[in-house]
Amino acid sequence: MHGYTVYYIYEHQGQAWAIAGLALPGLSELAMCFVSVYTHDAVFNHYTNAFFIYLVVGFAVRYALDDLHVALVNRRALSETAEDESFLILEAVQAAENGDYKLSCRKFLSVLRHNRTNGTACFGVGTSLLMQGKGQLALPYIEKAAFLGCAEARSYLDGLGMNRPKAS
Repeated sequence: MHGYTVYYIYEHQGQAWAIAGLALPGLSELAMCFVSVYTHDAVFNHYTNAFFIYLVVGFAVRYALDDLHVALVNRRALSETAEDESFLILEAVQAAENGDYKLSCRKFLSVLRHNRTNGTACFGVGTSLLMQGKGQLALPYIEKAAFLGCAEARSYLDGLGMNRPKAS
């Protein structure tokens, strides 16, 4: 498209303007569009049609590539986050096994802060709070974990005689 524009400018305005058009790609296409509309006294002529097609196809390709780029970045970030979450969950479980329930709760909360839909982290926060004697604070986390599909949380709630939350 840009070569077509530079050729058009060269044919109608001369070599100096064509060189300027080479240096300014976006502006030269816009100038060609305005000049051809003025010259041919019609918005849609054989010069501007190519420009409009270029705009439509160019923006469609640009937005498709932007969406692809965002999807790839998110996928990479999710895999890196999953690795970090696994490491933090492992540390939290080890802290709970050693009896440090406050540290365990903090580690699970840090996982939960980044991924609100992690049922394991929800259940970990709930059990850590239970082990600290804060049952009233723990129950909403365990219920949320059961709602998110955590089997341990569901069996714990069944053991308490509570109905499992159902997804609506």
